[in-house]
Amino acid sequence: MRHKRCLVILVVSVLVLAASLVGHAYPQRPITLVCPYGVGGGTDIVARVLARHMEESLGVPVVVENKVGAGGAVGFSYTAQANPDGYNIVLVALPIVTLPVFQDVKITHNDLRPIGLVNGDAAAIIVRANSPWQTLEDLIEAGHSRQLRIGTTSPGAAWWIGAQILKQQTGIQGVDIPYAAGAAPMLTALAGGEIEVATCSAAEATSMLESGEVRILAVMSEERLPFFPDIPTCKEEGYDVTFSTWRGIMAPKDTPDDIAAVLEEAVKEAAHTEAFRKFLYDNKYGFEYLNPKEFKDFMDAQFAIFTEIKEDL
Repeated sequence: MRHKRCLVILVVSVLVLAASLVGHAYPQRPITLVCPYGVGGGTDIVARVLARHMEESLGVPVVVENKVGAGGAVGFSYTAQANPDGYNIVLVALPIVTLPVFQDVKITHNDLRPIGLVNGDAAAIIVRANSPWQTLEDLIEAGHSRQLRIGTTSPGAAWWIGAQILKQQTGIQGVDIPYAAGAAPMLTALAGGEIEVATCSAAEATSMLESGEVRILAVMSEERLPFFPDIPTCKEEGYDVTFSTWRGIMAPKDTPDDIAAVLEEAVKEAAHTEAFRKFLYDNKYGFEYLNPKEFKDFMDAQFAIFTEIKEDL
């Protein structure tokens, strides 16, 4: 009888321990992936596709929630202040390091924990289809003789910075004409002749390239883009102009190591699935993956670069 009681106690203890372990397993419920930009934009699209593939590894839904405003700072800040329990993460983009430099924004990349970078898109130098400039050199010659009308996004945003780097490295003169809503209205204005040149990603210009409304003169990447193999880089044309935007997952700064490790593995696996890579390629987005340490070092370097750029403007 005594042995039976001991056995019962042992079984109950094991069950209680198992229940305790299950109760503390992560994740146990849906995870919110904050997108700091509007529905249908590039970051939103990447977020939704990445979330779908993260679910395969995590075993729970990853729900994209758009928290838009202040160039991305609303979504960044929301996640930085969220409970660091692994159930709130954010897909950051370049403005996480540029907004603190070029605008009065307090949130920085150091207020969040890097999980993994998953995408990088080089800027392209774009003109309307009937532009007289056939090469980057043609554009630069014109920009040395007069002020060009250059389309940009808001100060501190990615494509505004791309335009400043273009002017800084080539010496062209230009008047910035900002489009706060982003690349779409900027490209429409370019096709209509309101501006003469624009910088944004090739992915964002794809539909207008295919319809014959605009042309790319060069891309600001180290190598030619695989989906536009005939378009030269600025470096090939003799100008050291490189610039790209990027996207990556971050979590609240105090997220525990064990939870962060689960997220890191899920992001890594999702980013390297054939389906995610194919999505990026088919939609002209660039693939780039950096682990948490590499991602942190990359953002530190980017912050330093843009601080220097601001001093030179």
